[in-house]
Amino acid sequence: MQVDPGRQLNPVSGTAVCSDPEACWWALAPSVRASLTKRVVVLGAESTGTTTLAKALAEELGTLWVEEYGREYSEIARASRRRGEATSSTSSSTGRSSWSRRRCAVCRSPC
Repeated sequence: MQVDPGRQLNPVSGTAVCSDPEACWWALAPSVRASLTKRVVVLGAESTGTTTLAKALAEELGTLWVEEYGREYSEIARASRRRGEATSSTSSSTGRSSWSRRRCAVCRSPC
C-alpha cells in the first residue's frame, strides 16, 4: 500500500536522501541534520585568536559559528566562588547552555 504515491507530502525519496543528504538537507528532520552536520572545534587559551579564527572559518565555509562559552563560564564560576556557592550547578547549566547554542546553530545551517 502506497502512502504518498504522488509524493505530495514528501517530495523526495529515501534513495535520493541516502545518495546525497546535502542536496536533500531541507527534507531532513532537525535531529537528523544535527547528527550529519560536520563540526570544527577551535581550541586555544584566551586572547590567542580562537574567536577570530572561528569567525574567519565560518565565513570562508559559508556557515555559522557558535560563540565561545568558556570565558562566560569562567566569569560565572568566579562570581559563584566569591559568593561561596558550589560550582557544580554552574557546570551543569553551562553544559546545557553550550549544548543549546550548538543545537540552534546546527538546525539552521547545512554542513
